Amino acid sequence: MKVTVLILFLFSNFLFSQNKITQNYIDENKYIAIECSEKFSIPVEIILGIAIIESGSGQSKIAKKLKNHFGIVGKNKVNYKTRYKQYSNKNKSYLDFCKLIISKKIYSKLKKTKNYKKWIIGIANSNYSEKPKLWQKNLNRTITIYNLHEIKNKENYLLFTKKIIPFDFADSYIYN
Repeated sequence: MKVTVLILFLFSNFLFSQNKITQNYIDENKYIAIECSEKFSIPVEIILGIAIIESGSGQSKIAKKLKNHFGIVGKNKVNYKTRYKQYSNKNKSYLDFCKLIISKKIYSKLKKTKNYKKWIIGIANSNYSEKPKLWQKNLNRTITIYNLHEIKNKENYLLFTKKIIPFDFADSYIYN
């Protein structure tokens, strides 16, 4: 009985800390996702949801060392073998991900809708993932658990703050 209680306590602490890590990741990256969403007409919840999954909420080795938050394959200059692309900052990883999505045939149909569920199905059917059904399930769950569908645009966040911080895109600004 004591062992079961201890295990439940440790597991609940783990879940709480994971939830806190993910919420911090969302708070740190929602403005990047909003900027990308507005620039490329990809729903915010799709961008952030995929980043959370692919980067382990920014905690994966690839996210930390390569600043690659989407598991994008490419060149790098690290001292260990990896097939993942390295970025000078995470914003460029977000930008590169959006460019990857807009290069897919399905994008011309998807950009006309803000329905994230249609986006999930479309991206999954475009061979984005090696395991499309599991990927769809995980992305839907992530968006729902963290209410990512409620993050829509900069104006929602301008109600809470007035500070403007220059963003890493050439002609863009991010509000924080």
